Amino acid sequence: MNLGISLKVAIAKSPMNNKMLAEMIPTSAQQVTNWIASGSINPKSLKRICELLDMKVSEFVALGGIKKPRLGDSGLISIDKVIIYEINI
Repeated sequence: MNLGISLKVAIAKSPMNNKMLAEMIPTSAQQVTNWIASGSINPKSLKRICELLDMKVSEFVALGGIKKPRLGDSGLISIDKVIIYEINI
């Protein structure tokens, strides 16, 4: 799991870019870049990001389980599927 990858993938799948997301959080675009680079996001910001991207935190975190996007034959980036099992104890 890498929250930086989660954030990068989530932004790529949304109509937003780093600057737009930063303005809505609110924070700086540089902070969004730092989260992507470090893979670390504080819980309050993580919750806000998920609200803005209309995702559950578990869905967002699962995006970081993807190893690396790969370039497909068409020149588009494709992402492998991730399967998450929820266990109730």
